[in-house]
Amino acid sequence: MLKEAVYYTRMARGLFDILRLPPPADPRGRLRDQIEHRVERFAAQVRDYVFATPDHPYRIMFEQAGCQYGDFENSVRSGGLEATLRQLRDSGVYLLHAELKGKRPIVRHGREIPGNGDSFLKRGNGGHWTSRSGGSRSAGTSTPHSTAYRAYRNCYEAVLAEEFGLAGRECILLFPILPAPYAFTTARALQHVELPVSRWFAVGGNMRDTGHYRVVTRALVAEAKLLGTAIPWPEYLPSNDFTPVVRHLEKVSARGRKSVVWGIVSPTVRVAAAAIEMGVSLAGVIFLTGGEALTEAKRELIEQSGAEVHPNYFISEMGTVGYGCSRMRGNCVHVFEDNVAVIAVEREAPLSGAPVQSLHFTTLLPLNPRLLINVEMDDHGVVGPASCDCVLSRLGYRTQVDGIFSFSKLTGYGATLVGSDILRVLERGLPQRFGGSPADYQLVEAESEGLGKLVLRVSPRTGAKDAAAVREFFLKEVRALFGGSLTVREWRHGDALAVVLEEPEITRAGKVLSLHLLGEGARQHAKAGRR
Repeated sequence: MLKEAVYYTRMARGLFDILRLPPPADPRGRLRDQIEHRVERFAAQVRDYVFATPDHPYRIMFEQAGCQYGDFENSVRSGGLEATLRQLRDSGVYLLHAELKGKRPIVRHGREIPGNGDSFLKRGNGGHWTSRSGGSRSAGTSTPHSTAYRAYRNCYEAVLAEEFGLAGRECILLFPILPAPYAFTTARALQHVELPVSRWFAVGGNMRDTGHYRVVTRALVAEAKLLGTAIPWPEYLPSNDFTPVVRHLEKVSARGRKSVVWGIVSPTVRVAAAAIEMGVSLAGVIFLTGGEALTEAKRELIEQSGAEVHPNYFISEMGTVGYGCSRMRGNCVHVFEDNVAVIAVEREAPLSGAPVQSLHFTTLLPLNPRLLINVEMDDHGVVGPASCDCVLSRLGYRTQVDGIFSFSKLTGYGATLVGSDILRVLERGLPQRFGGSPADYQLVEAESEGLGKLVLRVSPRTGAKDAAAVREFFLKEVRALFGGSLTVREWRHGDALAVVLEEPEITRAGKVLSLHLLGEGARQHAKAGRR
């Protein structure tokens, strides 16, 4: 409780700093300048933060690879950045997702390298605003953001407003309340490009579970209003009911205006499904979504309602990876090459055995609070050239990542839970409570008519008779994970979890996987990545 109080006090101070930022001057020029100078500025950071620090984890990896700074600089200049990063990856200069999270030691060539997530923070680049990624019962990975960094990131919204023709549209947020901070930063960035937010629809849970989050959320909204930010009070949606959003979109359309909705993928899908059931056309509505994979089924359902949908790709530890443009299809984005470089390495997914193209990220922006080189975030994607003629391509974002999905994290409804944390609940908590073995419980990601669902399969061998009791116990255990309270709140509201007393699914190889993350669509992407 004390840590939470300190965190939100710090957030209030950080919000004060962010809300006082002026609109970005010449956002296109600033982004283009960083794109053009990304290589030399990154090389300077490697020199100043890595090679100038003898005990830096990356310095040790470079030494093990037999690479001095001069070698690195020459390789980048002569062979290119991405080619150099691939050579470094093959030589052992990389970081696994679990190593960045501090869940396993960093080991290269049989030697343990001291370090954790904080080892990669840049000295002097922090601020009062801190984002936290999901973790288990720890505090997750905290990343402090300076006001200068936030100001730079506001340039992205200016470019997106031009790409999607957002001028004159009514802006609506479909974000959860705290501990997720998206609504506050999005509202301020949109106001900078003259797109004030008119409504904020949120899943708030009940007062017993989320009362303290509602209180802090209200306090921060009050602070934002006092500082002149157009952020509305959150309007809490009734349980499993997205019709209020549809009714508002319908009223906006009746007034002759168009809407743009910023939100998480699953809730936007639920809005589209509700509109279809109500017989309301969402023609003219644009959904800009993120937080989880925008699968083809989800996209088709949203488009069936008459709306457009475009994804974004954001990772807490490194910021915005990219946005899809108005011409892209699928779960595809332009890589924001001013901020990150991306390479893909083929490997076997740990929870399925399926071949995937594992994305490795390197942070390039000098203002980014972390210097990360070849960090694997357990996401699949196919990297290639972006061939579309759009605002983002013309600005210089000419690389795309397609078919993005996570192969070891459970994402959805704006929350991320690490697969290994969920496995502990499946393989220890449930057998201890209801009997059976770890092989008798399986959590399966599924889609039904475009709606994301989770199915907890429980073998009849366990002797469990009450599916509702199993469901409540599982939700209780998930809620105890860091980030779990937000996850459970969203799962309950969207009725996203079902428990069936049936045998777990068996793979074609005859395996029973406790956490079945890769569906058929994801497997098809994985196969495409091999061709």
